[in-house]
Amino acid sequence: MRFNGVDLCSVHRALSIEKEIPPGTAVHEFETIDTKDGAIITDERLEAGEYIVRVNIVGRTPEEGWAVRELLAGWATTRGLKTSELIPTHNTKRCYDAKLKSISDPEFIRGGAKVVMRFAVPRPVARDVTQSRASGAGGVSA
Repeated sequence: MRFNGVDLCSVHRALSIEKEIPPGTAVHEFETIDTKDGAIITDERLEAGEYIVRVNIVGRTPEEGWAVRELLAGWATTRGLKTSELIPTHNTKRCYDAKLKSISDPEFIRGGAKVVMRFAVPRPVARDVTQSRASGAGGVSA
């Protein structure tokens, strides 16, 4: 998984991804006007979604786990209201615009810890990573 151009596993050698859970089907919210024949849809909005990542931290002491979690939190933090590209591991040609929502405290187990990261995805629909642009002289010929 890449966020803001940086692979999660490159932040520290103790990190690995256990599971990535992208937003499911986008939830639509409709505004309607009631009429004598039923309702008419007047507006449609997509509800924001979440991208959840379960991360493993390998370490011998809780101090190591907390230190690596701090690096992870720094990697995922963006300034202001701006979102960054989140590219899933399973589909590197698509991305989401996302912002870190939360990162859990480490849950310590033998040999390491686990944290859960939640990214807010304002528009929970993946888009192409490569941008498509066209230009011309005002005409097309076949």
